[in-house]
Amino acid sequence: MIKEKLKDRIQSGRHMERIIKTYSDDISPLDDLSLNEYFDFIKKIPYQEDGQNEMLDRPKELLNPKKWPGLDCKKKAILMASYLQKRGLKWALVAVCEKLGDDIHHVYTLLKNGTRFYPLDPTFSTAKFLKINRPYKAEIIGSNYK
Repeated sequence: MIKEKLKDRIQSGRHMERIIKTYSDDISPLDDLSLNEYFDFIKKIPYQEDGQNEMLDRPKELLNPKKWPGLDCKKKAILMASYLQKRGLKWALVAVCEKLGDDIHHVYTLLKNGTRFYPLDPTFSTAKFLKINRPYKAEIIGSNYK
């Protein structure tokens, strides 16, 4: 678990990227799920904000409901990107805001295929596979490609 206080989205992105690249094998018990099935599995995990004490963890721990009964967008992005990383697919973490005047406050995973990006945001139970509201502002904060 990352115990240091997360200060900003750049630091959070670095920690998230390291966790994904180091621990993506943690999701091996879910290897038989297709990307769509895995997305649905993650979106069924209840959404829960961390509040002031933001913490990150490796996928194996995030999938333990006794330790994490609910997950915020950062943790669900870690789980989505870990699925892609384990399969050798290119991904990025994107921090966004949806409205003019809002601060960037939400993170999700993008699947990169050639020059196209496909959104994977299972944060809320109402999420749709490969569909999002178009963000007003977006910033890549981590990826497994250059």
